[in-house]
Amino acid sequence: AVRFGNVKAWFYTKSAHYNADPEVYHDPPLLFDVVDDPAESRPLDPTVYAEEVRRAVELVRKHKAAVDWRGPLTLERDSRYLPCADRENGCRTKPRKNDVNGSRAEAVA
Repeated sequence: AVRFGNVKAWFYTKSAHYNADPEVYHDPPLLFDVVDDPAESRPLDPTVYAEEVRRAVELVRKHKAAVDWRGPLTLERDSRYLPCADRENGCRTKPRKNDVNGSRAEAVA
């Protein structure tokens, strides 16, 4: 999804985050006025809001072009934001000894 002003555009939807049903791709994206329709229950007509559709597509294109896709976003940054790797250890991580900035982490022993 992307939001700009009052408009939110959904390119993919799903019944719920952890449900097994597949994501549904929307072309054009579903548009909502989140101020007038905070529940996002009444999609705007994409033919009437063609400029908003065009802007949403362009914003997503620019964002994707700016992302560094070479690897996971968290692993080379701050170890506090690493995903849980060891549930038996309470998902805790600590900086590796050779990491000055704390950007690499290992499970706490």
